[in-house]
Amino acid sequence: MISKQSLSIIFQVMLSIACFSFVWWFEISSSKAHIESVNELRNSLVVIAVVWLFLLSLFKSGKIDQSISYFPLIVAYMKPVLTGVLSLYIFNIFFGYSALGVKNLVIFGTFNLFVLITYKKSFFTVMRFFTKKRDYNVRRLLIVADEGSSEYIEKIIRAKD
Repeated sequence: MISKQSLSIIFQVMLSIACFSFVWWFEISSSKAHIESVNELRNSLVVIAVVWLFLLSLFKSGKIDQSISYFPLIVAYMKPVLTGVLSLYIFNIFFGYSALGVKNLVIFGTFNLFVLITYKKSFFTVMRFFTKKRDYNVRRLLIVADEGSSEYIEKIIRAKD
């Protein structure tokens, strides 16, 4: 059985492949550059899928957590994206695919970082909306205490999620 984290990683890999395909299509349509062979593009997409699958798993990017602020999320995704773009650049040195040129890799890395962060924030927001709608976020606590614990009970009551 596939876990939720694995499904999230697979979806993020598909988003990354779509990002690269969009960057490649935009580069081909906006310039008079020659169209690479289908094999070269397919091989590039396979390499991207394998590298991103490995890196997103390695950096545990499939976990959907309560990342309230953007900065930790940006840092968390910069690690796999920068490592992946560097890996693709090294791969390109050996194989010389024109689809993996420096310009395409920089645009792809930036666009992919934006898309993955947007995916994570929007997924968490949608899931939080549905859980609040179904009243899954209600906490029920049984506190056993004496008179001296009223200060701590007040802290628990005022605590935010």
